[in-house]
Amino acid sequence: MPEVRSYGVGEYRTALRLSAELGGQGIVLVPGRVSSLLPPATEDTLGWLTESLGAILRTADETGQQVFLESHPLTPLPDVGRIAQFLDRVAHPRLTVAYDVANAEFIGEDQVAALRVLAPRLGQVHLSDGTCTAWRHDRAGLGTVDFASVVAVLEEIGFAGVAIAEIISSDPLADTAATVATLATMARA
Repeated sequence: MPEVRSYGVGEYRTALRLSAELGGQGIVLVPGRVSSLLPPATEDTLGWLTESLGAILRTADETGQQVFLESHPLTPLPDVGRIAQFLDRVAHPRLTVAYDVANAEFIGEDQVAALRVLAPRLGQVHLSDGTCTAWRHDRAGLGTVDFASVVAVLEEIGFAGVAIAEIISSDPLADTAATVATLATMARA
């Protein structure tokens, strides 16, 4: 619905301005959820996303901020192939990817291959655990994400962006600390 898209664009533009005021680098943008029940045509969805992103990127230019497009299983851009195609369609220097390894695990994507493909466009990596049968953002070690391989490929590609331990749990401080400790051990290995 145009009104909903307009509202969302306004909120993202406000978030970009706030990020700039606070000295932040930018915002993470989830590229719109698509219902599996009677979804619009893919080209229509991508057209609306391109249009909305154009307004958001104008504000990113005005504020000197980045837009990190998050890989997300419930959007029109759930996997590396569709993300890369979309980035080719909307080539903009302030638009990069926030690649989420738990989201990728849930859809069965090869994260190492995806990170290699996205390397020149990778701005953030969201690190949490999950499985292909349970969409979760757990601490490292509770799911099936191969963090050793993820850390190794990030080092291989010279990733210089931001890595975020994105943990959703009833004890987030302890689980985030455990994830950071696990990942630090792998990075030193």
